[in-house]
Amino acid sequence: MAFASINQTSVGGGSSNALSIQSDGIFMPRLSTAQRTALALTTSDTGLTVYDFTLNNLFIWNGTAWESIPGSGDAGANGSVQYNDNGIVSGATNFVWDKVNGRVGIGVPVPLSTVQSAGTVSVTGGAATGAANGLHIRFDTAINTGYISAYHAGVDNRDLIYDAKTHVWLLAAAGASLTLNSTANLVLRGGTAAANGVGVTFPAVQVASSDANCLDDYEEGTWVPTQGSGLTVVGAFSSSGTYTKVGRLVTIAGTVNGSTSIATSATGLMSAALPFASSQQNVGGAVNSATTVSAHCITNTTDFYSITAIGATTSIRFSATYQV
Repeated sequence: MAFASINQTSVGGGSSNALSIQSDGIFMPRLSTAQRTALALTTSDTGLTVYDFTLNNLFIWNGTAWESIPGSGDAGANGSVQYNDNGIVSGATNFVWDKVNGRVGIGVPVPLSTVQSAGTVSVTGGAATGAANGLHIRFDTAINTGYISAYHAGVDNRDLIYDAKTHVWLLAAAGASLTLNSTANLVLRGGTAAANGVGVTFPAVQVASSDANCLDDYEEGTWVPTQGSGLTVVGAFSSSGTYTKVGRLVTIAGTVNGSTSIATSATGLMSAALPFASSQQNVGGAVNSATTVSAHCITNTTDFYSITAIGATTSIRFSATYQV
């Protein structure tokens, strides 16, 4: 192999190997990283080029710092996004660009979506909101749960949570303001979290709203009408009732029975135990089991009256809608 050598020259108090020019290539001066960084270089040494055999890179002195000329393997695997690693162009398998599908993977070597991250994705606020504030999106593989969190002053408020095991969404975990459970039931704070069916579940105890346009309560249930003083019962008395409450509006239905017979007098008290107190007198109706006699009725606070008399049959059915 034919070659020519250029004598070794000392640079800024350091040293380098001789440049070797051969018929089929050039050997640049070769130094270890320690030797290269030990060179005391100035702007007058701009352009100095050496081969760092520790890092397997060519380096050029730009007058103030070393800049690397990366080799084929220095920037990571195919698709790795390149970055400046302390003056060295580098890359890693956990930060990749899928050119074919137009996808970015962060911590994911083969991204399956436009942007896929193996950890938390944060969208921080501007200067006005402070560095500790921002929107954080992450999926905790240990508990199979996803979070969309709004940070304020460094506190994770965990505003929106998805539990992939139970397929339940929570809005504001602290107090669970809203839960969308696995049966697609939207449960408001205080409601039964495991409520089944598709619908909206309100809390068991109404939390009244001062907004006239806010629906703050819905409830269905049963109640037991008491034996009012206006009833004449022969034999054993029994009763049953149902109700539906939507906001301030209550609809009741009930039956009072006598094992032999039951009747009510005019303006007679049929029951004194409405499920919700009536805010004013409201009109309802009643009919005997033979459907031969009917009567207008009124609600008054928790009392239910028949305005006209109903003759004796085995049962009297009644209903009314009133406001609370």
